[in-house]
Amino acid sequence: MIAFLIQSIENTEDKDFLIETYEKYSGLIRGKAMTMMKSQWDADDVEQEVVVKIIASLEILKKLSSKQMTAYINIMVKNAAIDFYKKKKKTTDYEFTYELIENQIFQEDFDCEDISKCEIAKSLDKRTMKFLYEKYVDKSTIEEIANRYGMTKDAVASIIYRGKIKFKKYNRR
Repeated sequence: MIAFLIQSIENTEDKDFLIETYEKYSGLIRGKAMTMMKSQWDADDVEQEVVVKIIASLEILKKLSSKQMTAYINIMVKNAAIDFYKKKKKTTDYEFTYELIENQIFQEDFDCEDISKCEIAKSLDKRTMKFLYEKYVDKSTIEEIANRYGMTKDAVASIIYRGKIKFKKYNRR
């Protein structure tokens, strides 16, 4: 992918500068990405994102000394890793959807021979399960749930948040 990004640059002077910069700093980029990320694949994604940022910043980078460039690239890697975690967190939040809840918690005929389903059912109280169901399956808002049960929005949001945390911890096992 990185070779493709480099080949996509039309200006030969910019392409040569990028190749030289990447060859000089690829170890730094790779090492920092591996240090900050939990897996090699995540580090690869961060490394590619840094190359894209380098391409977007070529004119700035051409003006920097070697020491400044090292600092600049370190910051790029750090920011790319933070952005990656933020994107990954959003993706993880979206994974908490109807299918996930429907398949793992709210099956009416769940069988206690399947211990995993019993464990999650035991770890969430009925009110939490009901609120999660109403929020993510029935698509009710927190305000609607709060009004329905005579509670504050903060209390309902807190119950839903704690339920999601328990559910996610259970799913990681």
